[in-house]
Order: sequence, then C-alpha cells, then structure tokens
Amino acid sequence: MTFLLTFLGMIPGLASAAQFIVGKWMDSKVQMYATKWNVTKDVAISAINAEEANNKTKVAWLGAVANSRFLQVIVGGFAGPWIIYGWKVIVWDNIVHKFFWGTFGFTPPIGGEVGTWAGIILGGIFVTSTGMNVANAIINRRDK
Repeated sequence: MTFLLTFLGMIPGLASAAQFIVGKWMDSKVQMYATKWNVTKDVAISAINAEEANNKTKVAWLGAVANSRFLQVIVGGFAGPWIIYGWKVIVWDNIVHKFFWGTFGFTPPIGGEVGTWAGIILGGIFVTSTGMNVANAIINRRDK
C-alpha cells in the first residue's frame, strides 16, 4: 500500500487534480444548497459544515453502540422486528411464495403511529443527515 501511495505521489499533477475535483464538488454542493434554500453562500457553507459535524457525531455514536453489548441489545431490540418483517416481505412474499405457489404473497404494510414510530426510531439510530438528504432528493425527484 505504501508503494502504491508513493507511486501515485510521483505522478505530476495528481494531487492538484484531486484537490481541484474536491474543490469543484464542494463548490457545486454549496451552490445547490444556496439555491435550494435561497440563502447566501456563507449560510450554505455553515449549513454544510454543521451537517458534517452532525454526521461525525452520528458515526461516533454508532461506534459507541458497536463497543457496548448493552446498547447492541437495545438497538437490536428496536431493529430486530423490522428486519424480520422486511425479510418476510422480501424473501417469503416475493421469492419463496412465488416459487412454490406461483403467486406473490401479501403482507399488509405497517402504517399509522407504529409505522411513524418505526421510521423515527430507525432513522434516528441508523441514518445520517447526508443519507436523509439523499433520500429526500430521491423522493422529491420521484414526485415530479
């Protein structure tokens, strides 16, 4: 690995090209935020930095969960039923049932307050704000 990094460091202009690409990516992200929220460039940069800090906090929290058996049991207790439900919907209804009986199975969707709670709890545990923004962008694009 060290050899590869040393070799890549010898290629003239590679570091500046990478820095240019990252800079353009950040500039486009700032411009998209500023346009979407109708704010100034400085406000958009502050929002992006706050989002990054939030994501670092979420990653640190997930690291704490990974190092604690008690927290793993708590998170597993919340996530386990939804994982089993998802398995039943995907594997049983769409694969096994179709293969053996020739028709798709049906599992009613979870709705109401229980569905809302599930989204809030699991989103709070696993989803970073970047993930939420990506999901929001996909949903908004699908609506149009």
